[in-house]
Amino acid sequence: MFIFHTLISIFFYSLGVVSLVIFGGLFLFITFLPDAILFPYVKFMCRILCLSMGVWIRIEGKFPEGGPFIIMYNHGSFIDPFAYATIIRGRFTGVIAAEEFKIPLFGAMITRFKAIPVHRKRHKKALESIRSAERVIKEDGYHVAILPEGTRTLDGKMLPFKKGGFHMAFNTNTSILPVGADLTYNYKPKNKWMLRPSIITIRIGTPTNVDDYEQLGVLGLLSVVENQIHELAYRDVGEGS
Repeated sequence: MFIFHTLISIFFYSLGVVSLVIFGGLFLFITFLPDAILFPYVKFMCRILCLSMGVWIRIEGKFPEGGPFIIMYNHGSFIDPFAYATIIRGRFTGVIAAEEFKIPLFGAMITRFKAIPVHRKRHKKALESIRSAERVIKEDGYHVAILPEGTRTLDGKMLPFKKGGFHMAFNTNTSILPVGADLTYNYKPKNKWMLRPSIITIRIGTPTNVDDYEQLGVLGLLSVVENQIHELAYRDVGEGS
């Protein structure tokens, strides 16, 4: 069984690299195209990448009209940014760990995508990242996707949320869209290298109007959204299962 899982993992890793090179390279060549073409292509590319890595996406709920939104979701696997990109309508970017900008090809793609680098261990740089994301929301009207846990879970349980994205929501008066996905941790835990081909269900919640939580402040809004995402992510599976 171990040998079988090893061979399956090698197959999907290899297929994923090939897909990233082909479709990611094409992405860099078509960046001059209008956003109405570019962003649907990105969603298509991410869907293909997920399939090539052994992940089938099933979506529950509908991405809301309007926006922009600050999209927050739980983080169980490296596949998450590609999976979540498949549900977003309109122009969007994300807050991504600074070290990922150094990855060949992927770094070039997310730079063109106006992704915002976040330095996890440098407080001043982290604040600068939040201000950059706020400008993207206000000036460009982009949705901004954030992983409020800051890093992947090691045991399948949601980590405590960080406050940066919630300050951003209040500062820009932008609604938060909670999103949760089940089984991404089971697909590929951070501390293991083997993949487990999976059907991943992504559930889209209801936008949270920050004006309604002004009296609760940042910590109150954080608690509300954390509970919403937890419910979406673990609706049909036990946490950590």
